[in-house]
This record gives sequence, structure tokens and C-alpha cells, in this order.
Amino acid sequence: DEAIENLDEHIYWLERKKRDVSEVEGLMEHYRMGSRMIRGVENVAVIDSFVVDKANFLEAYKIHEESGKIGLTGESDCTEFTNGMKDKKILSHRLPGTNQKVLYTSATLGGDWSVPEKVKGLEDLGTDLNYPFMNSDGITLYFAAKGEASLGGYDIFITRYDAEDGSYLKPDNMGFPFNSPFNDYMYAIDDFNDLGWFASDRYQPEGKVCVYVFAPNNSKRVYDYDTTDPALLTNVAMLNGIRHTWNDTDKVRIAKQQLAQVMYGGNETQKKGDFRFVVDDNAIYHTLGDFRSADARKKYQLLQQKEKDLDTMIDALDRVRAKYASGNQSTKGQLTPGILDQEKRVKELREEIARLTLDIRNTEIRKLKNP
Repeated sequence: DEAIENLDEHIYWLERKKRDVSEVEGLMEHYRMGSRMIRGVENVAVIDSFVVDKANFLEAYKIHEESGKIGLTGESDCTEFTNGMKDKKILSHRLPGTNQKVLYTSATLGGDWSVPEKVKGLEDLGTDLNYPFMNSDGITLYFAAKGEASLGGYDIFITRYDAEDGSYLKPDNMGFPFNSPFNDYMYAIDDFNDLGWFASDRYQPEGKVCVYVFAPNNSKRVYDYDTTDPALLTNVAMLNGIRHTWNDTDKVRIAKQQLAQVMYGGNETQKKGDFRFVVDDNAIYHTLGDFRSADARKKYQLLQQKEKDLDTMIDALDRVRAKYASGNQSTKGQLTPGILDQEKRVKELREEIARLTLDIRNTEIRKLKNP
């Protein structure tokens, strides 16, 4: 297939610059992995990128505190993530006397952090695990690892917590365009600002990395391998120009506006109001009176109620999870069905809120165009 041939040739010449000919057998496995990945390239809009010094690349991440905080542990090249509630950490730590990194988790009650415990379920993924980030759902974990399951050096992986046995499920490689034959890591989702971030040293000189910003999908969408132009698929997979990913004009425009607010609007005095709702590049609403469409205004009031319902559901879920964590096997068995049901309801409500938000924007935009 042409797309696979294009990608294989691209990877071959990139790798040829990096490795000795004696490693051909290992390279061929990477080519085969790349050929599998090209059939599932995620259709995601990468809206911007910043080339920064590798030594302080985390400074480029502008993530709202409600989505958590990422930083260095104080141990060379090891990072940690603290959730928005500031009661849980996931951190990378070198095993004593080795260069191997593994992930640990720690919790706090009353201000004192517990002794870190090794994260369970990731033992088969290699011995260089780093750059953790926990989604706001408290279940989904992103991290980077080197090993046989990686296309390049570091690859980004995703896994989810299994409440039944207290460990994480087998991680999945995030694939293209998030991973490449180079080092890709520090994937983070800022739910508050609806933006995603990850870093890569692809195409970069020594000491530099590129931080990419993208508009997250509510659920994974991939390009149709059989109908997408092979050259486009290769360019998207390798991020040979982020404009190749801009096939949803409205989504890109709104995400760019939101990124501009995050990057440059933090110190500005915002208009006083009850909320902040981004309609498009030219309109940000703060009160119900800002809406020109009565239908959009009514729908936004419904959205506000659904967001309150979501907060209530998440609080209830957190309390049940706390009981689960401190309970015995019998208690955990009793709580598991309810937790799974609540997690499903939270997911469904998040998706409903995303659909309603898009509907409100479209309704208001039509009114602005046709007063």
C-alpha cells in the first residue's frame, strides 16, 4: 500500500541517520510496527507548536490548576503529576542503584503524603517509565515508556485503572501522530480549557524539543485508511506540517482562540460576569444577556444545570472510591458494581455536555450571521 510504503521510506531514512547498519533486524520490527500504526492514525487537530529548550520544556505547558500540575521530582529527568484536588500524585522514580525508572503513586490525607507505592500493571512495558499524567476522570493514565512496544525512544501510552484488582489494564500505544521514531512524551489533557499538549524531539536539534498543542477528541476518531490520500496520511502521521491536520475549520478556530486566551489573557482583567463561554474568535460571553439567540440562551441554562449535575456526580464518585480504597475485600465487592455504573454515567454526561456545548455555539453563530 502506498501510504505504508511512504511511511516506511520516511522512517527508514530518519532511522538511518540515527543507528548503525548492524541494527537492521531491530529496525525492521519498527517498520512493521509503523505499518500497523498507519492504519489507525488519529484524526486530531494539532493547532500550534512551540520549539523550546529541553531542559525547561515543562514551562511551555499552560494547564489550568483544576486539571492538575506537572513538574520535576528533583530527581534528574523524573517528572510527577499532582491531580487538581491535590490529594494524589503519580511520579517517576529511579530504582535504587540503577538507571531504570518506574512509576509510583502517593496519596495525602491531612497534608502528609503517603509512602509512594509502585503502580501495578505496568511491569511488562519496560524499565524506563516517565512523564505521567492522570485525566480528570481519575481513571485514565497517560505516560511515556521505552521498550519493545515503542516505535522510537519514548512513546506515549494510555491505560485505565481497574478498580476490581487495584491495578492498571494493559497499556496501549497512542500511535500516530502522537508517537514517532523519535522521543515523544508528556501527554496532558487540560479539560478546563479543552486543550491537549505533548512534547517531541522529532526534527529538532540537540537540546531542543517541540511542544504540540491539540484540540482533544471526545472519543478517538481515525482516518479511513482505504479512502484517505496516502501522502496526506503520511504527513499527518509524522506531523510534517500541522496544517495537514486542520480538516475541521470550526474546531481549529475555537481551539486557537482558547489557546490565545490561555497564553496571553491570563494577566488581563476579564469582563466581569457569571461565566465564560467561547462562541467563536470574536465572541466570548459572560452573562446570559450576551446571547442574541433566545434558543441558545435557553440551552445554555440547561448546560449550566448539567455541569452542576456532573460536579455532583463526580463528588459522589470520589467519595465511593475513597470508601473502596479503604475497605476490605467484601466491601470492595459490594461497591464495585456501583462504581462502574457511576463511571459510565459520568462518561455519558460528559459526552452529552460536549454535544450541547457545540449545539449552543452553532445556534448562536447562526443568529449572529442572520440577526
